[in-house]
Amino acid sequence: MWTHSVDGAEGLRAIFKDVEPSLAAVRLHEVTLHQDGPTVVLRFDLAELPAAPPSKWQKAGLNTVQLKLALEGVRDVAIVGWGKNNVGPIEIRSAEPQGFEVAFTGEESKVRVACDFARIDRVSAYYDASKAPGVK
Repeated sequence: MWTHSVDGAEGLRAIFKDVEPSLAAVRLHEVTLHQDGPTVVLRFDLAELPAAPPSKWQKAGLNTVQLKLALEGVRDVAIVGWGKNNVGPIEIRSAEPQGFEVAFTGEESKVRVACDFARIDRVSAYYDASKAPGVK
C-alpha cells in the first residue's frame, strides 16, 4: 500500500477512507527540481475521486484530486520526453539499501527518481472542465 510507504499521507488516507487511491493512471502536470534537499516534486491528478469527498469539495463541484509528491534526498533523476498528455502509472518502490525509486511511465514521457524520502506535500482538489458530463 503506497500510502503507508510515504510520509504525510494521513490526510489522503482520511479523505479516501478504506480505499487505496490508485496510481495506475495519473495525469502528471509538473516535475520540479530543487537544489535544496535536493528535491524533486511531482504534481499530478489522481484518476478518481474518493467515494465520499469532503463536503466543501462537493459544494464547490470539484471533480479532480491533485497531489504534490515531494521526493527528497534525490540521488538520481532521469526525464525522457515531455508532452501535453502525460498520463500513465506512477510506481513507488522501496530501494536497497534505503529509500525509494519512483517511476512515471507515459506514452510521451518517462520520469525516474531515486531518493531517500517520499512525502505527500499537498492534497487539493479542483474543477476539471474536461471531466464534465458530455465533454469528450
